[in-house]
Amino acid sequence: MISPSTKLVCLLGTPLGFSFAPAMQNKAFEAAGLDYFYLPIECDKDSLPDILRAIRHMNFAGFAVTKPLKIEIMKYLDHLDMLTKQIGSCNTVVVKDGKFVGYNTDGVGFAQSLSRRYGNYTGKRMFVFGAGGASRALCFTTIANGISELYITDMYEAASQALVDDINEQTEAKAVLVQQADKNLSVHVGECDIVVNASGLGMTPHLNESPIEQHWLHPAQFACELSYNPPKSLFLKLAEKAGCQSMGGLEMSLIQGAHQFHLWTGLPEPIEQMRNTLQILMQN
Repeated sequence: MISPSTKLVCLLGTPLGFSFAPAMQNKAFEAAGLDYFYLPIECDKDSLPDILRAIRHMNFAGFAVTKPLKIEIMKYLDHLDMLTKQIGSCNTVVVKDGKFVGYNTDGVGFAQSLSRRYGNYTGKRMFVFGAGGASRALCFTTIANGISELYITDMYEAASQALVDDINEQTEAKAVLVQQADKNLSVHVGECDIVVNASGLGMTPHLNESPIEQHWLHPAQFACELSYNPPKSLFLKLAEKAGCQSMGGLEMSLIQGAHQFHLWTGLPEPIEQMRNTLQILMQN
């Protein structure tokens, strides 16, 4: 039961109906014996300032940020950790002494899950569909772990251009902008070792869409999907038909969610407990 002493945590973004985060985090709070409660709050860029003003005056331990606010939230934060500042995107905020402190757990979640499933990716080339907040996080974090060359495309060319410029200015990796109308788009995809769907196509409300066609891929490639709901997006289905090894977004979600829990509570990361909760949720 929520009381005046209950520490609140929320998820900001839209749409949120697909997210398992509230159930996953609340189960973790309960298992740890914490008087915390996690709730979803759908909002857009226009309503975000008013909601943040309210959060500052309420009993919040922090909040999570998802599409389409991971970059927009940056302008409202009081402090950033160094990695978040470089990434230019934030998905986790801790409220400390009335101040908003920003972190990014997306990149760590993706990089660790990719290492577990793919192995050592030092020197590999990666194609990324999407240049939003999650894409920025995974690009910078995998570069730090060895990715040497990236090809990036997004329906909003300004976003992909900004990401490419930031990578080339701030890292030793090579980043290349690929326009979605480029006749060689499929060629660039086929030349990469790892192909990542960070576009949002394949998740609500774009369930029957994919950024690729099956013949663009081949069995030597590894396909990564950031979404975990549905468990297998059209992108992953096409990749598997093309003979690719693949990875959905579940493990990334677990790792980054467990790290969020730690940032908000100071307690150890409950990955296995969260994994059990997610498996139950996905079966239902």
